[in-house]
Amino acid sequence: MPPHIKDIFENGLPADFRLVGATTRMPEEMPPALRSRCVEIFFRPLKHKELQTIAQRAAQRLGCPLSPGASQVVVAYSQSGRDAVNLVQMAAEVARRKGRSTIEKEHVEWVASVGPYAVALKPSFSLEPRVGTALALALAGPSTGLVLELEAAVYPARGKGEVWVSGLVEEEEVGRFRRKSMARSSVDNVLTMLRRYLPVDPHQHHVHLNFLGNLPVDGPSAGVAMALALYSAFTGQAVEPLTAATGEITLQGYVRPVGGVRAKVEAAVEAGLHKVFIPKDNWQESFSETPIQVIPVSSFEEVLRETGLQVKGASPSMPAVTL
Repeated sequence: MPPHIKDIFENGLPADFRLVGATTRMPEEMPPALRSRCVEIFFRPLKHKELQTIAQRAAQRLGCPLSPGASQVVVAYSQSGRDAVNLVQMAAEVARRKGRSTIEKEHVEWVASVGPYAVALKPSFSLEPRVGTALALALAGPSTGLVLELEAAVYPARGKGEVWVSGLVEEEEVGRFRRKSMARSSVDNVLTMLRRYLPVDPHQHHVHLNFLGNLPVDGPSAGVAMALALYSAFTGQAVEPLTAATGEITLQGYVRPVGGVRAKVEAAVEAGLHKVFIPKDNWQESFSETPIQVIPVSSFEEVLRETGLQVKGASPSMPAVTL
């Protein structure tokens, strides 16, 4: 063995430095030996106000300020700070060629129409109560929350009913095997759980759940939201608007903890929601300082009570159907 290699094995290397790296890969894609030696820091996407600040500063540096309408269009077409700066730079050139000293809305719109820019859709939700709809909190990345709207439709079946789910990952790959996804299994768990709260058997009805937004949903954290949407559809009671939920739900109706709750709550604040339900085991004292109401729950019965929905069937302690 060369002496310098032998010295490394016996005495190690000097550790008076830190290696800083950045990647867009998911943490699971990193070699486990490398990841276990890392301190992981995740960066969330920029918020609308932050993108607006970046765009305004870029315009100031160019000596061509943004009009209020132009600023909103820049934010609407920007997925990142780089997008905002590029849009401002090109729109400033368009404005100068037209003899204008201010970037107007039409200048940004023209640049966006000829470039590879797409509108970053901001979630919008009805302010009126709707039967069979609910809002779910999900993750779009390691530290990026997302608010999804889902709707449920139910109608009696002759015999055993069928279940259809749109916008959900049906199967997942685990090693060399494929199995029904956790999200798809959650639908079955929710239907069984609802037998304890409804005067009818959900399995004797055709059920259709639809996750809006064209994003494939995976994981069990939409359990509470699915239960709310289905309970609303079965009972004809509407869930109060601007209310979302996250949490896995068990066959007995208990709410279990899930991951990424802080990012989900931040997404709810950004979307302008008023109230969110989270698992009690995910509660952190800092949630009491958020501008919206964050309610920790441990059972579906608590969710019904907090939303003002009436229980139509037996209580969890007295199930309507013996399982």
